Amino acid sequence: MKKMLCAAFIVAATTGAAYAGQEPVRGGMCYSPNAMLSGANTFFNCDHIGRVKDIKEIYEKGFRVVSSGFVPKEAGGGISTGFFLVIEERR
Repeated sequence: MKKMLCAAFIVAATTGAAYAGQEPVRGGMCYSPNAMLSGANTFFNCDHIGRVKDIKEIYEKGFRVVSSGFVPKEAGGGISTGFFLVIEERR
């Protein structure tokens, strides 16, 4: 039992030390009030990276999409159905 407890402590200590030197991952939201419109009018306003035109540009700036969803026009989605993305920094 002592050996198992000692081994668990060593694993926990080394795991914690490995993550202690890393900075937290940045993340945030992107929102498009006009995601259902086509053409040059579609854009996303994103935390950390500003205004982008598409998801490809989000990846090019070093972030990835981890979740998404729609905001109906009736709920304040904008001039059409809005679209949001949750992004986080890629490592």
